Amino acid sequence: MKSRVTGGEETELIGPKSQPIPGTIRYVQIHDGYLYFSINNDGSTFTENYALTDKNVNTITGAFFRADLDGSEITQILEKPAFYPYFIGDRLYYQDYLDGKKLHVCDADGTNDHIFIDDVCYQYIKDGEKFYYVSYDGDVEWDEKGLPVNAADLRRVLKIYVPESGTEVISEVNPTTFAFNGTQVVYTNYYDSKRMYSYHVETGKNEALYLEEYLWQFYWLDDTSIYSLNANKDFMMETTIVANIDGSEIKAIE
Repeated sequence: MKSRVTGGEETELIGPKSQPIPGTIRYVQIHDGYLYFSINNDGSTFTENYALTDKNVNTITGAFFRADLDGSEITQILEKPAFYPYFIGDRLYYQDYLDGKKLHVCDADGTNDHIFIDDVCYQYIKDGEKFYYVSYDGDVEWDEKGLPVNAADLRRVLKIYVPESGTEVISEVNPTTFAFNGTQVVYTNYYDSKRMYSYHVETGKNEALYLEEYLWQFYWLDDTSIYSLNANKDFMMETTIVANIDGSEIKAIE
């Protein structure tokens, strides 16, 4: 892990000799004057030329750490790796891969760790008391390595979780990425050439918005316009687009 002051030289904060356990440093972030990061070993095995030979998600190891901003005073706060960790307020939300990919929450020092959403949870976004996230629908059979027996069973859906009422599926179109601007959730529809669709929070309706095909990633620029990366049908990057979400005023960025 390195840092760089704008225009200056890189400074190593945590390296192979100083990191507390072996593994890959991931999900580095700063919160409340501390540096947080996870060290993960993903359960993969490789040949000498780094060709992947096996993967066992049940053998994933690692831990989650906090350190001073200069990389000193490293403290382990979770005795397990954290995937996709984000601070919302003073609480840390993360996917616990070793607990069925469920969403966990804990205090900033790792205490009071518990399941927040008892479901496979990816790409979660919080809106007040509501959480939007991508999960799987239906029953998926997993083998002894924690991998799906039939990959075709992994049908992704967009869900909403409200603590008082539980979980509800709001779109079944196998979304691959989504974003939220406070009034609508915009997502890609895998079954419609990855075009952009929208879920309106107030009405609960889904509709097609931006009819460019094969959207790869996108981000809100403001309440009505989107910055998106477009690909061809083989998902090789082709163009970068700025447009209104209704498909008007499309501009390609060279």
